[in-house]
Amino acid sequence: MMAATLLDPAEVRQGRERLFEERFYGQIFPNGDPSDYLPRFWMTRHVTRAAKGKPQRAYAKWLVCHMLWSQIEGVIVSRNAKEVFWQGSEQGWWPALLKSADAWFRVSLRFYNATKGHGEAAADVSSFFRRKELPKELQNFLAGPGRSLRPELKKVAEKFRLEFEAWMAG
Repeated sequence: MMAATLLDPAEVRQGRERLFEERFYGQIFPNGDPSDYLPRFWMTRHVTRAAKGKPQRAYAKWLVCHMLWSQIEGVIVSRNAKEVFWQGSEQGWWPALLKSADAWFRVSLRFYNATKGHGEAAADVSSFFRRKELPKELQNFLAGPGRSLRPELKKVAEKFRLEFEAWMAG
């Protein structure tokens, strides 16, 4: 789950065993501090919840984990914030995190539908989300044809930030 936030989702989808290879291990496990791992673990669990019961979302899960973490990691910087995040994963800010995950799933599937191709050459959902460099392609999509989706992502990110910071202060 740590790898989902750090590596290209295509690498994560190729199996756990590969993540323990020398080229990835130091990147995924740079230290033994649980406060670096647990927030990522819990965020991934919430993303998994947001995908439950929706088969197409299961294919996009690792991309959503990667994109959501890149969006919220700036809020969870201090050691205290990291501990609050993983220790209070069912607290008042939790619905805002689920809404952010839900928004990233909707955007990811819109991205898939807009870029999968047409007719017999169209990529099926499983093979599409195995492609390398999808986070970069998704960012390009959001900068171009999918720019109308950015306000929703910004709105849910800001709501999460405000609710998490309020929880921290409270």
